[in-house]
Amino acid sequence: MPYFVYILKSQLNQSFYKGHTDDLVRRIAEHNSGKVTYSKKFRPWNLVWLTTKPNKKEAYGLELKLKNTEHQPTVGSVCLQKSLYFCHTLHLLIFVGNFHL
Repeated sequence: MPYFVYILKSQLNQSFYKGHTDDLVRRIAEHNSGKVTYSKKFRPWNLVWLTTKPNKKEAYGLELKLKNTEHQPTVGSVCLQKSLYFCHTLHLLIFVGNFHL
C-alpha cells in the first residue's frame, strides 16, 4: 500500500507541517478540522508538497528527514518552485515532481 509524505503550509502564520499517511484526503481534513493537536492552532492548512513512498517505513524515514532542522531551507525552496498545481476536486495545492534530500 502506498504512503503519502506531505508538507502543509499554514495560512495563519506561514509555518510548515510535515507528515505521512496512507489516506491523504482524510488526514488533511483532520488537520483542517482541528483533530490534530499540534496543527489545530495554525489552521487553515494548504498542501504545498506531496510525494509517495511504497511503504510506511520509507514514508516515515522521509518525514524524519524533512523534520530535521538542517533541511528547513530546502522545504522553503520546494514550496517556491513553479511545479505547483491546484487540484479542484480535493481543493489542494499539489507539488508535482521528485524531491531528494
